[in-house]
Amino acid sequence: MPTIADLQKGCEDLRQKLGVAEARFHNIVAKNADGMIIADRSGIVRFHNPAAVKMFNTPGTELTGRVFGFPVIANETAEVELLRNGKSPISVEMRVVEIEWEGEPMFLASLRDITDRKRAEDRLMASLKEKEVLLREIHHRVKNNLEVIISLIEMQSACAPDKSVIRFFSEIRERIWVIARVHEDLYHSDNLSDINFRKYLENLSDDMLSLYDLPNISLQADFSEAFLDIETAIPCGLIFIELLTNALKHAFPKDHKQKSDVRCQIRCGFIEKDDMFILTMSDNGIGMSENFDWRNAKSMGLRLVNILTKQLDGHLEADTGSGTSFKIAFPNR
Repeated sequence: MPTIADLQKGCEDLRQKLGVAEARFHNIVAKNADGMIIADRSGIVRFHNPAAVKMFNTPGTELTGRVFGFPVIANETAEVELLRNGKSPISVEMRVVEIEWEGEPMFLASLRDITDRKRAEDRLMASLKEKEVLLREIHHRVKNNLEVIISLIEMQSACAPDKSVIRFFSEIRERIWVIARVHEDLYHSDNLSDINFRKYLENLSDDMLSLYDLPNISLQADFSEAFLDIETAIPCGLIFIELLTNALKHAFPKDHKQKSDVRCQIRCGFIEKDDMFILTMSDNGIGMSENFDWRNAKSMGLRLVNILTKQLDGHLEADTGSGTSFKIAFPNR
């Protein structure tokens, strides 16, 4: 059975261990760069470390016993503005946790000065905003320059000697116009890296129908929501306009459109499936002749479609069984 001397020795050993633990705790807290405050349920400060005194710019004797408001819910972290005595406020990241201190439930607030980080973030955001404005201006100027080129082509085509030359200039103008519209959409877009391709194709379709003014031909479009970068949108847009132009010009000859039992239709679509984008164009027109080699066509339009499909690492298929249909599949990179 332990004697009184043994119990006294045990208590002394326990006090020494507690003293060592408390000294270590105070040493860690004192050297912590983050401000630390312990307050009771009423918000009255019971303990603080030197970093907290420096943050508040208030003597420790005045900080102890004052009411400390907690703008952060317990067990959560938030960025707050810390008001200081005689100095400008600073931004701090505050985390509050519930603890037990000297047998009482308390709140421990950890305060990290993030003023320099916030200033750096603000400078970065300002720089990004400036670059965004410059990038928008670049897209706007590129679009304007392309429109100037289109105007020059139109002026030159007005002096053309025959219809074949005029048609040649018209096709060039349409292709430049497709590129100009990409830059126009990016100029007005919230996202300067991606284009709303569904809206882009819808606008191209509407403009082409207005340009050719063919009331006997109906266009049915089914475009899924998709966002493409400019390197993908331009070649894909050119492919789309070439196939649509080809259908509008050649699928329905005059005598074919005049037949009362024929309803001239063009269907186009754009979807994403299994990490692939699929662009389709079909019509119920006269179709292509059996001997026509569309892969090695001499016409500029189909040659361009084949070249641009390879540029997209895509695969092109054509079906001339009933009317004409094209399907281009390329990876979503």
